[in-house]
Amino acid sequence: MLLYFSGRQITHPEFGHKVLDKVLLDLTDVAKVERERHLEGKKLICLITPERRHLDALAEGEKQDEKKEDKKISSETL
Repeated sequence: MLLYFSGRQITHPEFGHKVLDKVLLDLTDVAKVERERHLEGKKLICLITPERRHLDALAEGEKQDEKKEDKKISSETL
């Protein structure tokens, strides 16, 4: 996640940290922090990755959607 400070906002990086805290709190059940936040110039950067179980669930959902589409296409062609 990248949070960019524009203009003189960099003089108060604590506001950016608060925003990032809220986002990370909302994502705790679906993502994990891979690299802690750090400032690089005017950017506050934090690397987050999805949890494995959610990736598996997403892949399973896509497979089910493909099966539904295949059934729909085959029934329409008859």
